[in-house]
Amino acid sequence: MKVQTEQATVYRGGGRRWFTKAAAIKAEAKAYLFKKHGCTCEKYYDPDYGYYPETCYLHAMDVDRFKKYVRRVARMLVKESKESKPC
Repeated sequence: MKVQTEQATVYRGGGRRWFTKAAAIKAEAKAYLFKKHGCTCEKYYDPDYGYYPETCYLHAMDVDRFKKYVRRVARMLVKESKESKPC
């Protein structure tokens, strides 16, 4: 069994490399959201109950709502990239 090298197209988004354009766009949308809103999660210590997290705006969101938010931002990024391409 030999190890072979191949060339593949990769897309960059959210600080990583992805094999599909859709995954890169989704990662870029998530990175944009966390950059815009900022994750300010902190651990809070209560002497009676111990540590528990205080969640930020993004992590306090419902999971379905966050996914919907990411999809919307991803659509905006795609539309923006199409408009900015030269003819």
